[in-house]
Amino acid sequence: MEPPCCEQRAAKVSLAEVLRCFEHPISEEQAWALCFQCCCKMKQLAQGLSPSLHSVFIKGPGSIFIHADGTASFRVYHKSGKSETS
Repeated sequence: MEPPCCEQRAAKVSLAEVLRCFEHPISEEQAWALCFQCCCKMKQLAQGLSPSLHSVFIKGPGSIFIHADGTASFRVYHKSGKSETS
């Protein structure tokens, strides 16, 4: 029998999945930690480590990913409408 999706181990999960699984908002401390990790990722992108990425549009909690190591990444939307994870 396969465990429910909230109990599976994953390399990354979206903020939307975290909110759905916990069934309540994240704490203030968790929110600040997530903001810090998102800022670190945006700085990394701005420094040209991913030169093909010029803009990040965060369309909602499904666009922010939290990795097992605590870092954050984003679903990047291109002008063509295609998306990828940064």
